[in-house]
Amino acid sequence: MYPKTMISTGMFALYLVLAFLSCGTMLLIPHVNPYVGVGVGAGICIVLTVLTAVGSAQEWRHAFVPIAAGNGIGSGIALSSLFVFLGHAPAVTDYLIAFALLLAAFLLYCLLTYLPFVRRYPVPCMIVYAVLACAGYIVLVCLAYSCAFLITAIFLLPFIGFFVSIARRAEFPARQLEHVAGASCFSVAVVVILILLIISQGEASDGMSDILPTDLYGGGKRKYNPYDFDL
Repeated sequence: MYPKTMISTGMFALYLVLAFLSCGTMLLIPHVNPYVGVGVGAGICIVLTVLTAVGSAQEWRHAFVPIAAGNGIGSGIALSSLFVFLGHAPAVTDYLIAFALLLAAFLLYCLLTYLPFVRRYPVPCMIVYAVLACAGYIVLVCLAYSCAFLITAIFLLPFIGFFVSIARRAEFPARQLEHVAGASCFSVAVVVILILLIISQGEASDGMSDILPTDLYGGGKRKYNPYDFDL
């Protein structure tokens, strides 16, 4: 594997690990308002995005790894809001499966970069691969009722963010870490926005009750579904 792709892959793995650990930790806190997680995640996103911009201007080369790690934590805290809202918690195996699927897709493309055709036409190949990967994960969510696939689908946009960092030009490792830090800022932002949209619309509870069988608090209040009679 090329050193540049190793940096992006390693940081993506770190981002996912911290995201899933922070999500699980937040779900250990009972009776948390579902908007707390997205609020904290949004705050982390804003602060670290500013630090990324300042760090890029001032060449704070040692700041980019902590920034990417912090954005991973922010993404996990935001993700916890979804499961607090639903009243369910993912099992450890759900996190492991989601991690394996996302990282495997990332590693597969890194291996494909050894093919001359992929090196010659990087942008078209990345676009086709990203579309196929997203389509495959969406099909999994539609066909298989699994919390692991739901988590994977939510992290598709962060996957693309880190994926794009591979294509950006970098002269040395610190520059690539800067690109990865920017990708992590994009990632936490889209996770926060996506979770906030789901919670604010109130569509998730009834539509996903079969996907998430593990109860977080031993039962929960039925959420309002705007597309059904409010019985």
